[in-house]
Amino acid sequence: MQNHSPLTGFHPVEQCNLDYGPERGSAIDPHLDDWWLWGERLVSLNLLSNTVLSMSCDSEDSLQLFPAFRSKREQMHASRSPSACQNHHQPTSFTSERLGNTIEWEVDCSSSTKLVSSKVITVAIHLPRRSLVVLYGPARYVWKHAIYRNHITSRRICITFRELSQEFSDGGEKEELGRKLLRIALTFQGTPI
Repeated sequence: MQNHSPLTGFHPVEQCNLDYGPERGSAIDPHLDDWWLWGERLVSLNLLSNTVLSMSCDSEDSLQLFPAFRSKREQMHASRSPSACQNHHQPTSFTSERLGNTIEWEVDCSSSTKLVSSKVITVAIHLPRRSLVVLYGPARYVWKHAIYRNHITSRRICITFRELSQEFSDGGEKEELGRKLLRIALTFQGTPI
């Protein structure tokens, strides 16, 4: 993990294992992880099945959305069918400049971009089984993350690793307690529950 720049210096002190099953109606509501204890990065490993991580935002900010580029095959298919503008409005893919994710949106063909309130956007991030996702920066502190019931189609295990906040790190107000917690985490030999 240390070879990827967002993970440089990452020292997890907590491992949280979640077992999702569709028969139990497993899900996790939109939330931001605690800031006072957990640090800048949340690292999650998605195991056993594919799922979707849904990101939403309560910010008053707006996002500038741009049309996504079509593949040559999609362009050829579109050129053989009636123009989208003949139908006035048609669902089209847009790409968020801020997040780089694709969003379906009703498009007015007279404009090529759209300014949209962050509050009305849910970004769906497809997580294949055995994928690793690192939330940091705005994805950690501004955008809430969730896994909805309809995205749990078979058993899923998620392992999330958390580091301590700056307050518990070198030079922080609770540096000594942070060192103690890190020592405990590094030497833990207990039985997982």
